Amino acid sequence: GIARLAAAVSQRWGKLDILHNNAGVNAGWPRYPGGDHAEWNRTLAINLWAVISGTEAAVPLMRRSGGGAIVNSASLAGLIAFETDPIYAATKHGVVGLTRALAFLKDEANIRVNCICPSFVDTALPRRRLAAMSAEEREAWEAALTRVPMMEPSEVAAAVLDIIRDDAMSGEAIALLYG
Repeated sequence: GIARLAAAVSQRWGKLDILHNNAGVNAGWPRYPGGDHAEWNRTLAINLWAVISGTEAAVPLMRRSGGGAIVNSASLAGLIAFETDPIYAATKHGVVGLTRALAFLKDEANIRVNCICPSFVDTALPRRRLAAMSAEEREAWEAALTRVPMMEPSEVAAAVLDIIRDDAMSGEAIALLYG
């Protein structure tokens, strides 16, 4: 998977300058500690292990070409106690921790690793979650959205570009709220 993709990038373009590790799924219902271990493992694989693997594949390529930028997608749930989905929160806290721990790569190899931590983003992920909720859960979710409205994917993309362009930033977890 990821190692083959990195090899293909290297073969076609000769180097890798930018990697955006961008993935996320919820752990599903019922909320932890209820729930299905298979769903937890799927959430861990997509939200955390894919970021670890993508970074592992990218760093040697970036080292050979003199540096690069890696932006990991975490979540505001990686910075707060997100009680709605503790397994999701754990994976996103892991992404934040990995990002911060890799700050040394800037000095060692000119590779800047940062992450974005958006609030709710208007994608299929929250829409699927809303569809699976009970009326009571949906009411609580909609009340939360009055306090923290959903962001547009274009706002997140703009933040990723800003982080890539900032040569000084490394090991940072940037909280993104709407607007």
